[in-house]
Amino acid sequence: MDRPGIHGIVLVPEFGRGLTSNGGDGTVTAFDIKTLKATSKLESCGVPDAILHHSVSGRVFTYNHKTHDASVIDAVSGSVVGTIAFDSEPEAAVAAGAI
Repeated sequence: MDRPGIHGIVLVPEFGRGLTSNGGDGTVTAFDIKTLKATSKLESCGVPDAILHHSVSGRVFTYNHKTHDASVIDAVSGSVVGTIAFDSEPEAAVAAGAI
């Protein structure tokens, strides 16, 4: 499984999974962190850029260009569970602990 135009990578070691945001085709690739083999490819909104794992919520967020939103991915199942809309294009992100 290819990973075109990787913009970011996040590791979720508690689930043995990593994810890449692929700006080249608007997807997120999940992979096994031991073998580095891709396990699934998810459709994202817009062009995923920054990617963040928020360990408290168990969610991974991709911050998407063109659509001014974030895709919300469940770190356990690896599936897209929602979208958060913004007023402008997001560029970067940081987790704020238990918030």
